Amino acid sequence: MICRNRRCQTGFFRAPLLKTGTILCSDHTVFYPFTPKWETMEHPRIFCILAVLLCITLALAGCSSSKGPAPLSISQPASAAAATTTPACPDKLVWDGEWQTAWLAMAGNHDLSTAWTKYKDRPYGDVSTMTMKQTCWDVETTLNYPNVQCVATMKGTIDKNVLSGTWSAPTMCGTKSETGRKFSLTMAADNKSWLGDFYSDGQDPSVFPPNLAGRRPVK
Repeated sequence: MICRNRRCQTGFFRAPLLKTGTILCSDHTVFYPFTPKWETMEHPRIFCILAVLLCITLALAGCSSSKGPAPLSISQPASAAAATTTPACPDKLVWDGEWQTAWLAMAGNHDLSTAWTKYKDRPYGDVSTMTMKQTCWDVETTLNYPNVQCVATMKGTIDKNVLSGTWSAPTMCGTKSETGRKFSLTMAADNKSWLGDFYSDGQDPSVFPPNLAGRRPVK
């Protein structure tokens, strides 16, 4: 048989859309007589299915790639701006006012941590008075020791309980250099006394005992 065990009908009777003279078989294949050519009727159906799947795929791709409306931008009010980092002035001006001072040139045997306790009848070191002027975190004062010809202007800044800064004077004031003139004073917990270093270049306060002490005047 031409269809090789296929049940076949001519295209004229079973499939009007087929070319005249073609043979339509039961397995949906078409045989063209006189040519070794077979075609399947399943092809149009497959093409339709593929076209539908392609349309669905494109539709889904369009949905996934579409962008929604941009999120609203909410501006922060001026009150939400970062607070200033400038610290407020201290509650108490603990450095301000008059102080009794004891001072000696920096040396290994000049330990002014015992200025008020070493002797019972007098302070240890050269004694004088100074008046500090504290403005918020800044302090200015004058260290005056006429007997050693030292009149030094001191200006410093407070950091926690430490007052540190620089000093200037027309004389050496017991130091070794006209450069690197510095001081660093630490306030006691009761705010009634302080202790520290008065020095210049060529002197290392980390290897010498403190040489400047202060306390509120004894009344």
